[in-house]
Amino acid sequence: MDEERLVRQVAKGDRAAFEELYRRTSPWMVVRLRRRCVDEQIVAEVMQETYLAVWRAAGAFAGTAVGGTATGWLWTIAFTRALIAKAMVPGCTPVGWSGFGGDEYAQTVAAGWVLGDLKPFRGTPARMRREAESETRPVWKKLKALPRSGQLARISAMRAAALSCEGDPFDVLSGGASR
Repeated sequence: MDEERLVRQVAKGDRAAFEELYRRTSPWMVVRLRRRCVDEQIVAEVMQETYLAVWRAAGAFAGTAVGGTATGWLWTIAFTRALIAKAMVPGCTPVGWSGFGGDEYAQTVAAGWVLGDLKPFRGTPARMRREAESETRPVWKKLKALPRSGQLARISAMRAAALSCEGDPFDVLSGGASR
């Protein structure tokens, strides 16, 4: 059975088809993601998010009817998530630092802004998910309350702070000044 048929079976709730699709596609998916993102935690989160999205949205796969492939659809889901997380807020965390905070909060809000849904990244431990939720939800609400031009200005300022490594992207996203 090819990948497109497996996706169609997944859409019907076929767990064995889902496991087979994962077995066939996850090895090349993780290799491709690692080429684009050196952060193993982000790669693991993107993999989880991708296959969760596949399980939930397999029925939306249009396939060859629109010139697409199942593997192309999977890659689009994975690449979009990775691109948003790391490209919007690349992070300036020093090598060896393993803290959780501003960069991850800014990535969560930025990804939510692009995707239209604020959710902490999968794979984040429960304690940190609660912390991320309590920190990001108020900023998300303020951001979404702004007119579109204000949202774009704030997202641009956040990204500039992240790229320069001279400010706190989450503070900027919150409406504060860059340091």
